[in-house]
Amino acid sequence: MFAKKFREQRILEAVRQQLLKSIQNDSVVFGMQRQAAFMNRFHLCNLNDYSAMGPIRVEIQATNIQDVIDYISPPTIKGKPQLRDDLQLI
Repeated sequence: MFAKKFREQRILEAVRQQLLKSIQNDSVVFGMQRQAAFMNRFHLCNLNDYSAMGPIRVEIQATNIQDVIDYISPPTIKGKPQLRDDLQLI
C-alpha cells in the first residue's frame, strides 16, 4: 500500500530520504499526517507534530530494513524508480 501510494503521488525520493534518516536498528519509524491520510494522501511528518489530531505513528520492522526501504521507495533517476532485480520480500 505505501509503495503504491508513494509512486502515485510521485514523492519517492522525498520519502526515501526521510525513511533512510529514520532507521533505528532493524526498524524504521516515521509519522504521517492524519488529515492527509483520511483523504487517502500520504504525507510524512515529524512524530512530534503538534497539530490538533497529531500524526499517525508508523513502525516497520524487518531483518533487512534497507530492502524494505528499497521496495517502498526505490532510488530514482529523472523521476523514474530504479527497482532492484534481487529484491524479494515475503
